[in-house]
Amino acid sequence: MTLTRTQIHERLGCLSGELKAARELEDECARDLAAKEHTVTLAHQAWEKAQANVKAKMDERFDLAEQYRRVAIQVGDAPVAEEGFGQIEGAESFADTMLDNANQRVNGAFERATN
Repeated sequence: MTLTRTQIHERLGCLSGELKAARELEDECARDLAAKEHTVTLAHQAWEKAQANVKAKMDERFDLAEQYRRVAIQVGDAPVAEEGFGQIEGAESFADTMLDNANQRVNGAFERATN
C-alpha cells in the first residue's frame, strides 16, 4: 500500500507521539521491574534469615533434649561430687515430705468419711 505525502506526514506525527508514549511505558516498566526485583531480593534474604533462625532453634532444642536425656539417665546413679549428693538428698527429702503430706491427707479424708 502506497501512502500519499499527506498521509505519510500524518503518520509520522502519530508515530512520534506513539514512540514517546512507548518509551515512557518502557521506562516505567523498567523501574517497576527493578523495584520488584529488589523486593524479591529482600524477601529472599528474609526467608534465608528465617530458615537460619528455625535451624538454630531446632539445634538448641536438640541440645537441650540431649542434656535432659543425660540428666535423666543419671537419676539414681551415685553422685559424682559432694555438692551433687547434697542436691539429690535434698530432692529425696522433699519428695519424702510431699509423700508424707499426701498420705496424711488421704488418711484424714478416709477417717472423716468413715466416722
